[in-house]
Order: sequence, then C-alpha cells, then structure tokens
Amino acid sequence: MKLTHWKVEGTVDPTTWMGGTHVYGRFRHWDGDYAEEIRTVLQAQPLLESLSFVGCSFSEETAENLRSYLVPSDLPRLKHLTGNPDIAAAFLCALPELEYLNIIERYWTEERVTSMEKSPFTNRASISKLSLQILNPDKKFWRQFARILALFSNVETLQLQVVITMYNWSPDEQFEPGEDYFSTIVQAISPLLALRHLEFAGEIPHPVKEGIADDVPEGLIAKCKIACRQLESFIDHRGRLWEYRFKSDGSGAGSFEQVGVVEKMEDRGPKNDFPYEKAED
Repeated sequence: MKLTHWKVEGTVDPTTWMGGTHVYGRFRHWDGDYAEEIRTVLQAQPLLESLSFVGCSFSEETAENLRSYLVPSDLPRLKHLTGNPDIAAAFLCALPELEYLNIIERYWTEERVTSMEKSPFTNRASISKLSLQILNPDKKFWRQFARILALFSNVETLQLQVVITMYNWSPDEQFEPGEDYFSTIVQAISPLLALRHLEFAGEIPHPVKEGIADDVPEGLIAKCKIACRQLESFIDHRGRLWEYRFKSDGSGAGSFEQVGVVEKMEDRGPKNDFPYEKAED
C-alpha cells in the first residue's frame, strides 16, 4: 500500500547504540547504513506528502549520510516535515518544494541555535508555514528566537507552542523590565515581513499569576500589525481567532476583531492513512 502520511515514533538510530543494536540485554553488532535503509523505505512511498519523526534521533553519521544520499526524486510530493533540527537539516537538502516545517525541539540551547545556523538549511525559501515548540522560555531564549526565525524569512504562517512546566516559573526572571510574554514575542517576529497568520498555543499545568494574562491586550494586537504589515489573522493562547478588518470609510485603516474560537493546535494535522476502531474498555 502506498502511503500519503507517515509518522515514525520513538525509533532509535542503531548506530548510536555503541555501534550495535541492543537485544535482550546484550549488544549485537550492526554494521548497516541506517541512512540508506531510510532512503530505501522512502523511495517505496512516492506518494508521501507528510513525514513525521516524533521522539526520534539521528546520529551525526546518519544525518550527514542522509544529506549526501537524498535527492528530490526520493520524495517528489513531500510538503510537510516534522522532526528535530538535525532531522530537518538532513531532509531539507532534498525538499525544494517543502511548504510546512514543524520543528519539535523544545530545548533551545545556545548550542542548538548555533548548530542550526551552521547547518546546510538549504531550500528554506519554499517554507511558508513554520511551527516551533518552546519549553520554559527565558531571557536567553527570546534573544535567540529572532536568530531562529531569520533562517526562515519567507514564512507566512507561524505557530508557536509554548510549554511551561516549572512550578517556580517567574516572569520577573524571564523578561526585561516593562516587557511581558507576548510583547517579547512580537518584537522577535518583526523580521518576518511576509507573515500573514500568527498562532500561539501553550500548556500551563499550574497557575501563573503574571506574565501570561487571560486576555491579550488590544494594544499588543495592534503591535502585531505594526511589526508584520502583512498580518491578516492572529490566534491567541486561548484559541480565539482575530482577523484584521478594514473600516468601511475607505480610509484604509482597520483593526483586529475577534471572530471566533478554533480547535487546539495539537488537534489538527494530517489524518491516519489506516482507519482503526477504538478498543473497548
């Protein structure tokens, strides 16, 4: 059967297990070429439109080999790629028509950002939709954030999934005086001149009294339009959809108006290729 969507979850690169594969408490030597195996599987799926690597990792050797082996004809229809930065860098060289890149790296360290800047992130110009996951952002991250976005200057849709797990998370330690969570993000996205749609999503398992308000200030929404002149719509962290509406007086002026509520970001995306029935309890 030919697939259009394929999700690979929780696999481990066999070359990272001390050069072998762990079997029943012992190590069995494996001298194969993991990158070539991946390429062979992909070549058998010419209709593939969406490819996701979740909870997976590649060794430096595998990532380098994939960059060398993969060619556009291996993935002629692929439009959507999900994976960590190493996986993204390995595949982008062969995806000149990629439209949507979902990077699921949550730990954005200085080393990680620097590595991305040095990676051969070719074919970035075709990417119109970018999704990033962020875990417990702090001042250092927001300073690096603009550097990440600068790698994808043609993005028209930006999705930010922010997860705060620290019970001692304090906005005083995350932002400069007079700044807050949203205004800091707005400053970072200003280089995205083609941005038309901006979406926030987040997971906050415990109350945060300051820093992330229940309501998005109207002034901040206006700042989004000033920062990104092409911005047409905005989804806040509560799932409320705002759209820019021009005034009827012909002046060319306008403002963002709340027009509805959308489903959570994680509830959207490609559907399964194979139908299944939910097991009975």
